[in-house]
Amino acid sequence: MHPSAIPSSLSSPPSRSSRSSRSSRARPGPLAVAALVALAATAACSSKDKDAPAAKASAGAAAKASAGPAGACDRREREHLCGEYHGAMAKPAWIKGECDAMKVPMVPACPAEGAVGRCARDVGTPQHTVTVFYPPLTAETGQAMCQGGQWTPS
Repeated sequence: MHPSAIPSSLSSPPSRSSRSSRSSRARPGPLAVAALVALAATAACSSKDKDAPAAKASAGAAAKASAGPAGACDRREREHLCGEYHGAMAKPAWIKGECDAMKVPMVPACPAEGAVGRCARDVGTPQHTVTVFYPPLTAETGQAMCQGGQWTPS
């Protein structure tokens, strides 16, 4: 293309007056601002999503703990105890194996009736367990046996 065919507005640097008018046109409009805000929000959400698995895991552990045990070994006949398994490791087949090894029945949960107290250990971890104590054991004995755990009298 011959230089004379190029419009003068494109071939020469803009004058001061055209620069100021161009800069006013170069400012982002409301739509561009909204797009930038949406892009920033998306970036912020994606960085939060990196932490989401840990948050979901914590929430899942808390929900599982409040939902009750995955199963329990009823040792009341011999030891006046019953052990509940709440943590992520508490799979029914594993609990059944534990109960079978102790030669005690597996039950859905330890009975609350007649209990003198409960000792929770490793709460919020995969090894979360609760031992429930029954007479002739006393609350004082149960609490003494719960050293390092969270004692709740019945």
